[in-house]
Order: sequence, then C-alpha cells, then structure tokens
Amino acid sequence: MKDEILFELINRVPEKNLGKIYNFEKFFDEKIGYYGIKPKENSSVSGIILFNINSTELEIFDDYEDEGIYYSKNKTICYDLKENSYESFVYIRI
Repeated sequence: MKDEILFELINRVPEKNLGKIYNFEKFFDEKIGYYGIKPKENSSVSGIILFNINSTELEIFDDYEDEGIYYSKNKTICYDLKENSYESFVYIRI
C-alpha cells in the first residue's frame, strides 16, 4: 500500500519493512480489476509488512479492502528479508 493511501486512511505512515508470505500466489482478478492473492503451495508473494497497527486501524483497512465482500482476512506468518517471522493478516480473494 502506498504511503499516500496509508496516510489518507489512518492519518499516518506506520513502520514497515519488505516481506514475503509463502504458499500464496498473486493474480490479477479481472472481475474486480485489482490484484489479489490466493493459496498456492510452493509459491510466494512479496509485499510490505506494516507494524504496530491498532484495532481501529485494522477495521479501517478491513473496510478499504472490502473484507467479507471481495476478500477474507486471514492470519498467516510473514517473513522479512532476514527471514524473521511475524504473525500477520492477509486479505485473500473470496
């Protein structure tokens, strides 16, 4: 997510690092015109890890991502470039 969008949504740009999740793939969903991720064994998706997101901010992201309509929020483990692991949420295309 771009800094401008983060600031527009939650009025700040949180700490972030490059990261990766395993056993997912990125794809372009022509039905909605956006990229999404879906489970796929032996694949990975690179992205951004956002840190110190509070529950109110998470609800704002849920709304922005149309959680429950186009995407479901799922817990997973993500990894930074040093392979440190973090419990995180990802939005998976329904």
